[in-house]
Amino acid sequence: MSNTSECHNKTKFGKSIFAFSFFLIFLFLLPPVVTSEDVIVTETQITDDAYSQLNPKIFENVIVWEDMRNNLDIDASYLNQNRDIYAYNIINETVFQITTNKSLQAYPEIYGNLITWGDHRVNSDGLALYNLDNGTVYFTSAIDNLSTATGFYCDKLVWSSYYHGNYSIILYNLSNDQETIISTNNATQTNPDIWGNYVVWEGDNGVYRDIYLYDLFNNKTTRITNSNVTGHSYHNPRINYDKVLYVESIPMGNIYGHPAFKLITWVYNISTGKYCIIPDDSSGGVLYSHNYVWYNRSLNEMFLYDLFNNETIELYHGGSFPSDMYENKIVYAKDGDIYLLEFNFTSESTNAFENYTPYIILSTIIILLFVVIYLQKRRNSPKR
Repeated sequence: MSNTSECHNKTKFGKSIFAFSFFLIFLFLLPPVVTSEDVIVTETQITDDAYSQLNPKIFENVIVWEDMRNNLDIDASYLNQNRDIYAYNIINETVFQITTNKSLQAYPEIYGNLITWGDHRVNSDGLALYNLDNGTVYFTSAIDNLSTATGFYCDKLVWSSYYHGNYSIILYNLSNDQETIISTNNATQTNPDIWGNYVVWEGDNGVYRDIYLYDLFNNKTTRITNSNVTGHSYHNPRINYDKVLYVESIPMGNIYGHPAFKLITWVYNISTGKYCIIPDDSSGGVLYSHNYVWYNRSLNEMFLYDLFNNETIELYHGGSFPSDMYENKIVYAKDGDIYLLEFNFTSESTNAFENYTPYIILSTIIILLFVVIYLQKRRNSPKR
């Protein structure tokens, strides 16, 4: 009887050791877990001027924005205001003025060593470009004299312009100075963006809005949303690498006599054809690679959603609605000034095992104590 009981105890003990070993392996294999405590965030105020600075954009280590410090007539209409383009070099921490003409220069975009903006000086209305390497300014031959680019990638600019009774999407190639209309239907097409060989925009058929994707390689247009099925509108598309970001508006009736909508942020992966919903109240954000950042006004909090791991991180308490993002750098306007927010993860290998380390150490000590007690008990037991 005692031998049988001893064998039974051995079996139970062996099973316990096996179960604990399996638990350790499971913790090692859990995916990475990143929390707000694993992120170092620094906010830097770039401007400190009595007049407003707005619409910042960033590429690598240069930030550009439109600046109203030289606008002496605050009551002037928009087209008669004196707004200039300014830039900031993150490396040497210097602000420099790009334009000095006393007219409206607005909505800058930057890619590589080129800055573009809509310039409305007399007899020269159109798209202007500034070369950061040699400091030269020149105007494109774009036929639309009130154009302002909303997307800039390498040598290509895109914007929306009024042609033949509706708004169409215009692609301008800097390398050959050619302008092409890439949207061909009769619906109003606005709010374009470009990355690589793809252009996205929103099209309005008079009832709903949908998101369209245009492939510059094969000149093919694809509608990636279907308002005819959902009865909802989709708008504000942005593209980065192979991901298209846009917002779905779901009617929620009226509140205080005004239409109310629930906003859902979507990401469409061009490579896989799959759709992903960004959780929480996350509209109005910016996307770079697999990171999406937005600002929640009611919480006064900036959040980051990691598309790789499908998790939300509380990035920074404060900040504002982001205007642009490059790698780990986010720019926005707050209280009339330009700010830069930089974030860095403290570890790329953080996983659930590290989070449970104290419990694992304690459990291991307890198991080892049981092993010692068990072996000691066997040694002191009489042999049969």
